[in-house]
Amino acid sequence: MGTLKDIATEVGISPASVSIYLNNKTTNRVSDNTKKKIDIAVKKNNYSVNIFARSLATSKSKLVGILLPTAEPFFLNEYTNELLSGIQSKLSEYGYGIVFLPASSSSSVEVIEEQLKRSVGCDGYVIFSTGFCSKKQMEENVRNVGNLELPYVTLNIPRLDSDINQILIPAIHYPKGIEYLISKGHTKIITLLGRTNGYNSQILYDNTIKLYSELGLKDNINRIFFGNYEAFATQTIILESLGKNSDITAICCMSDIMAIAAINACKTLGYKIPEDISIIGRNNSQVAKLANPTLTTVDLMMRQSGRTAASLLHESIKGEETIQQICINEKIIERNSVKDLKNES
Repeated sequence: MGTLKDIATEVGISPASVSIYLNNKTTNRVSDNTKKKIDIAVKKNNYSVNIFARSLATSKSKLVGILLPTAEPFFLNEYTNELLSGIQSKLSEYGYGIVFLPASSSSSVEVIEEQLKRSVGCDGYVIFSTGFCSKKQMEENVRNVGNLELPYVTLNIPRLDSDINQILIPAIHYPKGIEYLISKGHTKIITLLGRTNGYNSQILYDNTIKLYSELGLKDNINRIFFGNYEAFATQTIILESLGKNSDITAICCMSDIMAIAAINACKTLGYKIPEDISIIGRNNSQVAKLANPTLTTVDLMMRQSGRTAASLLHESIKGEETIQQICINEKIIERNSVKDLKNES
């Protein structure tokens, strides 16, 4: 296996220039032509960066800790997967990796405390919330991270009354899918929210009730349910609800998984989508494109949010101390699962 000096000698540049490029592939301090030569030499000499030696030499590990306040596996949630994909793809452009920190505690605060104890050496952090966090727990978790006096960014956490870097996703807390259905002429709607508990869910629930009340559609308030992002629970709810409400024209689900489960439940009862019932999901995941019919959905721009969080954190690690709260807005992705009733009248 070759050394950094071997790479520099072969390319005909200084070891420092090789190091600059390998630590930051987007650097402008090395020409594109030289970058190609370095890549060829690295492959030829089977060279790899020793992150531990680099950490000792530069006081930078080039690693970012992911703080997710749950003892459950990180990759079970479709939203978390998209956020992490965005973070990883952007950080890799800067030559950074991510570290997942284990924890066995039960409470949100204890999990973060345990993760922080195991994260010594990280250059910075991205801290999440989960559907199980209360606002008080979120605030305490952020304080605990802040006490380390290292750069960090919050993601999937509502706006906090603190001077901190935050990536905000407003549509997490507002029923954009319901607004869209109403714009298409639907007034008899079943709503499937996510988790029964949790601060984010409660904000969304309150905003859903407020929207229906303001529009004079209070009957729909009695058709709000919590599917907990689970397919089986969603199917059960839809089967029971449609049995009691024969005038329903649309179903709004706060995840694509629940929306596809709703499609299956409707088909079981003999309904056609969207001819008889329209269905909208949320998140624009891969399964939305594979549904039959393909699923209209609210794209929360999770991957972009993750990439923006990574960029903001990288700026902070470099010493750029501008505190920012950046909002990432949603997009409606129209496919084939929603019927426009207004065009019929």
